[in-house]
Amino acid sequence: MSLIFCIGISVLTLCTPSSRSAGLSAWLSPFSSPPRTLDDCPVIHLANLSKQLAPAMRIGWIIAAPATICALTTAKQASDLCSNGLAQCMAVAAMDVGLIEECHPRIVGLHRERRDALRAAMARHIGDWFTWEIPVGGMFVWATARNPHIDLDRLVDLGMEAGVLVGGSGAFDPRGTAPPAIRLSFTFNDEERLDRGVARLTQALLTMASPRMA
Repeated sequence: MSLIFCIGISVLTLCTPSSRSAGLSAWLSPFSSPPRTLDDCPVIHLANLSKQLAPAMRIGWIIAAPATICALTTAKQASDLCSNGLAQCMAVAAMDVGLIEECHPRIVGLHRERRDALRAAMARHIGDWFTWEIPVGGMFVWATARNPHIDLDRLVDLGMEAGVLVGGSGAFDPRGTAPPAIRLSFTFNDEERLDRGVARLTQALLTMASPRMA
């Protein structure tokens, strides 16, 4: 994005599948096909393979008018010279054999099941402490604390002692302007482990509420 603005291009619309997890982000909605060309059109289409093929595969692409691509190429050379060559070759090979299209249905189904399992576990165990929205994609549920004064650092520490790891919103909010929240991942663990983890988080919350811990 910084490259787009630094070269002085006027952008009418910026189309991107997501800022998180690329095509896996909107996995409850039909996938839309990117435009083949955008000649003489003030639209830039951004897409990427982040986390779709392998963790940390940060490979993306831009579809835009030729003049825009030329300007962005020049700007990128002044920024980081070149993206990871090996990762680019792996991405092209995966696309050539249809690996992404083959894997997506399985990944989408698994993520949907585990998201629903986590949501159910949260409703059973921590509904008195947190509120949340059902994500339409991505890999996490963000739960906002009902108590705006909750000590998230303490909750994270107690959770680790209980055997569950959650991410506090402070790590993602350097200005401290967002309400306190925790980030819970649902992609790695099965339904039983998700329920067990949220139950352990409940124990950490109860420990925090104990008069002896006040």
